Amino acid sequence: MFGDIQAGDDLYWGLVNGVALSKHACDEAGLPFKSLLEEALEIATFEPRSDLVSGEEDALPAKFVVGVDVDIQYEYDRIYHPRQLKERWKRGDDLTDAEFRVLVESDIFDESDFRKLAEDNREE
Repeated sequence: MFGDIQAGDDLYWGLVNGVALSKHACDEAGLPFKSLLEEALEIATFEPRSDLVSGEEDALPAKFVVGVDVDIQYEYDRIYHPRQLKERWKRGDDLTDAEFRVLVESDIFDESDFRKLAEDNREE
């Protein structure tokens, strides 16, 4: 359904932000986030049984899985996390100009990083 999810790709960050939104909603509503996660995991791992005879369904807990088909259109400004950007840069991943600007302007990018950047540019 979701295909191949890689850490750091847009779908990954969509999932991360969905969980973050859930945490924020629980905090605002005064609900324990841990309970929400436990319920979600229970629903996500629920497997319908095919061995039930007629009438036994009523004896099951009143929990069920709902299938949803959603089409979402959105616009967003990506929030860049300097620590994650620095890890990507250290691995040799390509950064966009916007990502690199955020990294260089952050406190996490220090003098040794500037020296490494200068050396890498000289080698090219």
